[in-house]
This record gives sequence, structure tokens and C-alpha cells, in this order.
Amino acid sequence: MNPTLEPFPTDIDWDTLVDELQKQTLVPFLGAGASLGFDGATGLPTGGRLAEMLADECKYPGKDKFDLLRVAQYYVFRRGEMRLRSSLHEKLSLKEVKPGEVHNLIASWPVNVVLTTNFDNLMERAFSKRDKDPAKALYDRSGDQKEIDPTPTVATPLVYKLHGSLENPDSMIVTEDNYIDFLISLIEGNPKVPSFIKKTFRESSILFI
Repeated sequence: MNPTLEPFPTDIDWDTLVDELQKQTLVPFLGAGASLGFDGATGLPTGGRLAEMLADECKYPGKDKFDLLRVAQYYVFRRGEMRLRSSLHEKLSLKEVKPGEVHNLIASWPVNVVLTTNFDNLMERAFSKRDKDPAKALYDRSGDQKEIDPTPTVATPLVYKLHGSLENPDSMIVTEDNYIDFLISLIEGNPKVPSFIKKTFRESSILFI
């Protein structure tokens, strides 16, 4: 079943959003909801639905079968981390899923950076449909962090993935241990977040979606 839209908020400061967008200082930050299906379109499963499917596979004994990090942690204990990542890759690599309204709308905006905790490539595909040439980078807590070069533009926007990417399954933050490691890496700066991303958080207005 596709999710239904929540009532549209009425207290949005549109003038500020439009001003930041025109100055190209607005940075969308996409969460899992951006990749859901609406109005009959096929979308990716929610975190809760993913957890439920994984729980069935590994016979998770707890009652909190919609807690993705916890269920994934148990899955690793029962079936191993490689099998977990393979299962997630299969469930999130659905050929019939296309960029949705959120992705397509953002792709039409004059933005040069999109931040996301999603593993999918729907945002990049939406940019490409707009004849833009998107770059992608990720925060890999287990590798050397590369600086962002060249500087992203509206024509060559950057999609920066904080929780990893399907294209690099080892980078995906999917278990409780992964998330703790991620937070420790950020706090200790090992590896460091690229200078450009730090500057983006410091100088831009972040729009959480």
C-alpha cells in the first residue's frame, strides 16, 4: 500500500525559502520519506517495512520488528553481515522504482548540493533527467575521505550520501554497531568530513525533507 500524504503545513516561511533558493544557498536534505511511492507510483519500502522483511528472514524474536537498526544487528548475528547487505541491496534495487515527485521537483531547482541519508540513486537519476550532470560522494567511515573537487554547480550538482550507498554496500549504515561507529567517526573526525560539506552545513540553509 502506498503512503498517504499528510496535511500540507501552513506555517512555512516561503519568502525565506525562495530567497535562499534564488541565492543558491538552499540545500535539501532527503530522508527516507523522499523515496516512498505516492499516488499509485511504486516506491521503495520504508525503514519499518525493511525491518519487518529482514525480521522474517532471520526469525527475529523481539517485538520491535520495525526497528531497522536493531533487527539488522540481530540479522548479522544470525546470518552474517555480507548476507544482510546483499538482502538490503536486493530489496532496494527495484527496477520499477523511478524518481518521484520530490526528486523531480528538487532537480528542477537551482541547487548545487543535495544531502541524504538514503542509499538509493533516485536523486541522481532525477538530475540526469533534467540534463544535469550530477556527481555523487559518500562519507565512508572505513576509508580515506576525498575532498570535493570540482566545486558543485547547478549544472553539475553533488549528491552527498551520509549513510552510504547501494553502489558501495560496505559503506551502508544499517546496524546499531554501524551507527555507533558512524557517530564516533564524525565526532573524532576520523575520517574527516570533506571541507566543502562542512562549509555547506555552516553557511547554507538546510531544508529537511
